[in-house]
Amino acid sequence: MTHWPVPIFISPPMTEHSYTGKKGVANCYLAHIDSLYINYQIPGQDFNDHENGAILVSDKDSILYKGFEPTPLQNDNFINNSFTYDCDGKLLFTPVYSDTVYQFMSVSIVSPKYVIRQKKSIWNLYNQKIPPQEVDKLIKQKDYTRYAGKFLDGGNYASFEIAHKWDKYITPRPYFGIKEPT
Repeated sequence: MTHWPVPIFISPPMTEHSYTGKKGVANCYLAHIDSLYINYQIPGQDFNDHENGAILVSDKDSILYKGFEPTPLQNDNFINNSFTYDCDGKLLFTPVYSDTVYQFMSVSIVSPKYVIRQKKSIWNLYNQKIPPQEVDKLIKQKDYTRYAGKFLDGGNYASFEIAHKWDKYITPRPYFGIKEPT
């Protein structure tokens, strides 16, 4: 279940927000397309109270585009490095808890490429504000699952992990699949 439109057009920031004089844009994880940086950050990390985006596209210290506004489930939460590249060298990205792997078509256009279908995905609750500890309880006590965010695209095969309950813990289980020719 994805609530973002297809494709996603990442837009310029609504407010003037430059980091002039600083050595770069604060981020948790970083990737690049050509000479531009794709910054993945936690909600509020860009110090802008008027708009929020998990992805900032920057050129040195200037923000060019901003996108992926967090859902209530993602807001005030952790993130994990979910940047990977597909077999053609295109950047892939999965927002935290999401079951959708997005592909950057350009620095300002992102399109869903894969959806990791799960019987009881935590992403089904994307519109609810649930603290990380409660998400863990849902996985341990109610058998929800969570796509772990690292997707490996090998051309004719794919590999990814889904977090499941195991005993008293939450552990990722690897999945491997052969893609059908189209």
